[in-house]
Amino acid sequence: MKKWLVGSAVGAIAVGVAAMTLALNISHAATPSSAQNATLKQQQVLQTLSAGLSASTSFPKAPQVDLAPPSPPLLPSGEPQMNIAVRQIQVQDMDPKPGLPFYGANSMWQAGSVHDGQFWNYLYVFTLPGSSSGSAQLGTWEIDGSGAYDHLFTSPQNVGQLTITSVSSQDGVVTMTSNAGQTVTFNLATDAWRFGQ
Repeated sequence: MKKWLVGSAVGAIAVGVAAMTLALNISHAATPSSAQNATLKQQQVLQTLSAGLSASTSFPKAPQVDLAPPSPPLLPSGEPQMNIAVRQIQVQDMDPKPGLPFYGANSMWQAGSVHDGQFWNYLYVFTLPGSSSGSAQLGTWEIDGSGAYDHLFTSPQNVGQLTITSVSSQDGVVTMTSNAGQTVTFNLATDAWRFGQ
């Protein structure tokens, strides 16, 4: 009788321990760990921030940058503004070589441009120190042109070397100074020379 009671008690204890172990395992499986809790909280925070940003926040768009160089302003005729420029040119910048009309020139100016039927080409006015007769010369030359504007005019008076000091316009007056200080003009429209004092 005592043995049966002892055996029953041991059996009951074993059953109780097994039941508690099972309950603990079930409880542990049902309850999230601390790491899982932290992950869930992070996900909730991210969801909240994302919802808030999409609902109330708008970021300004970055300005667009145009990297293309600006086009030169056009004249009513359709030619670039630079084409009407009247300016002094450094002869050496034009890379003077034998065979070019301005080879040996001592002064040079751009006098606008002329149209060859397809393109606008710069027109240049230049002076040469002298011809075989000893008189200075004034020339006009269209760069990359057909030669229609290429002319050479010899001074009717031998006044020495002439240097261009101004050009009023493409068909205007070229003003020059001799190496003796005399003022000389040439009219590009009429091909007329005038000699001052």
